[in-house]
Amino acid sequence: MVSVKTIGIKLDTKELIGNLKYGVDSMEWLYEKNKDNTSRFVLGVKGDNPLVCIGINPSTAVPERLDSTLKSVERVAESNGYDGWIMLNVYPQRATDPNNLHERRDFSLTRVNLENMGKIFEAYQPDIWAAWGTIITRKNYLLNCLYPIVDLSKDYNCRWFSAGVISKEGHPHHPLYLKKEVKLNLFDVDGYVKKASTDRVFRYIKDLKRGLIDSESDFLETLYRADLMDRDYASNLTTSPIHIGDEMEKLDDADFVVTRAILTAMLRENHFTNGSLITRIENGDLLRVLEKLKKF
Repeated sequence: MVSVKTIGIKLDTKELIGNLKYGVDSMEWLYEKNKDNTSRFVLGVKGDNPLVCIGINPSTAVPERLDSTLKSVERVAESNGYDGWIMLNVYPQRATDPNNLHERRDFSLTRVNLENMGKIFEAYQPDIWAAWGTIITRKNYLLNCLYPIVDLSKDYNCRWFSAGVISKEGHPHHPLYLKKEVKLNLFDVDGYVKKASTDRVFRYIKDLKRGLIDSESDFLETLYRADLMDRDYASNLTTSPIHIGDEMEKLDDADFVVTRAILTAMLRENHFTNGSLITRIENGDLLRVLEKLKKF
């Protein structure tokens, strides 16, 4: 009989490792979910050197009843020399169709999800298989959920890998339909975050044309991750103190550096005059700047 262990949120690292030890004649499952089973945080089989796979969200799989995705994860981990595997997800809500994920992020869920990941990363300093596919574009908040996961992995010097063909947009392949012999390749997660964030910034243009942004804080963080923030923006503008209206008159002839500086100045303006960014969304200034940046 295969035994099932959970890694409860309150466990410290020593307790965690103690609870995850193999039995002599059996393997031990790692399994952590919420009380009503609407979210799953961890599912896997413990090993001394497990492969951590990060997908986009869990489905219905449980210990001893794996779905096709988890069976593929198990095969790929074994064929690449790992003695265990652990499935984690960018967003922990169970959904067989990612389109049915929450319309807005549940921050309490993502907090618990990150706590569980921290325990796994600390216990193993594992290799991480990026495996969320293009599904990460289905909800605006999903990329923002990935940012702290990448940051946390750096605290434990985790290496990132991908398997299969990278999409033309740079997204790592989903585990389904991969041959079990597929080899893991090093994955530039920092380069991915920058590119995906830049693409996401420009997708905000559609939202801006409708006069809205779902989350101002998510938008600002995505700009930062896309490296579209200029710390020395004032030196590239001509007004002092900076007057955004005057700078916008030069936008048509501005190069990338000046356009990026104007964008940063808008965000700094909002820092000192709360609400000014909403005004510039409504009057079209922000849309004009992003459309200009997209041309470079």
